[in-house]
Amino acid sequence: MPHRSFRDEVRDAVTPRATLLIVGVIALQLLFIASYVGALHDAPGPSRRTPGAP
Repeated sequence: MPHRSFRDEVRDAVTPRATLLIVGVIALQLLFIASYVGALHDAPGPSRRTPGAP
């Protein structure tokens, strides 16, 4: 049995489709976090309006 490197073993075990799925999920998570942080970055402060005022 020939000696195979770790890289060869991983390449044999992981399909391109699985790699693309993992990369897509990580990208989606990072974009969600970025949008959440961006929405809170410049959030308006509390308003000084009195309740019931037009």
